[in-house]
Amino acid sequence: MDTANLLRDSLSDPEARRPSFRPGDALDFPFAVAEKTGTSQGHRDTWVAAFSDRLLVGVWIGNAEGLPMGELTGSSSAAVVMHDIMKTAMPTLAPYRAIASTFGVPPGFVTRTICPLSGLLAGPDCPDRKVEIFAPGTQPTEHCSWHHPVALDLRNGLRAGPGCPKRFLVRRPMLDLPPVFDTWARLHHVAIAPHAYSPLCPSSPHDLEASVRITSPEPRARYLWDPDTPADADGIRLAAHVTPAGERVVWIVDGNPVGESRWPDAMSWSPTPGRHTIVAALADGLGMSRPVTVTVDN
Repeated sequence: MDTANLLRDSLSDPEARRPSFRPGDALDFPFAVAEKTGTSQGHRDTWVAAFSDRLLVGVWIGNAEGLPMGELTGSSSAAVVMHDIMKTAMPTLAPYRAIASTFGVPPGFVTRTICPLSGLLAGPDCPDRKVEIFAPGTQPTEHCSWHHPVALDLRNGLRAGPGCPKRFLVRRPMLDLPPVFDTWARLHHVAIAPHAYSPLCPSSPHDLEASVRITSPEPRARYLWDPDTPADADGIRLAAHVTPAGERVVWIVDGNPVGESRWPDAMSWSPTPGRHTIVAALADGLGMSRPVTVTVDN
């Protein structure tokens, strides 16, 4: 019985049919009607079943040969016939009893205002809300955790950690979905909160420890040296990931400083043939990367 009550509530909810079925079509009534349409594969036949508080109507449209009927669908054919029958017959049945505008809440069921996206109790930052009925013991008890203010770094729009300076910090209500929903959000053009933390505002005090890691060139990379290419156009890109972000990096090749950069910027180094060892060191002396060895062939 609980399942039947839930189906009745769902099938009689006009908003649950949107946007597949437009307002004002053959499925809309000024009183409570639960209805379900159907269209067979290849448009061979269509049907609809509907009931109100006092009338059950079923309509099937098709032909004995089972041949396609153009582009007819349940909502554009069978539902139109059902609508006319329901509209004509309803005033004549039990006229002494008021026609129900809704089926109401079944005995023992409860209503809750939920977030339609998460299915949990609507929170203060949920942009949409919907009242739904629940069978006893099935109602949600926790508030939506997907819609809430997210701290962002104004400089890059990424998440801001606890150490972010207030002048760069903003809190915005956002949809904060787990990573498993990233593909769904992208396909449906749904804006969600970023997962990554700003390198300028790390997520934990541990991330504030000074460190530097070479990201370019790759270890054991090989390059071909062209003596005819101008030195300023034949450079190898030197880049590193630095924590805290913004620290100056001194680039050391074969024990000799060749230049400086500041994350996220990189620098270009003009190589000479041979095997070279590259190290990135923080300018303040608090950190040094693991060495990366590259070979430049003549």
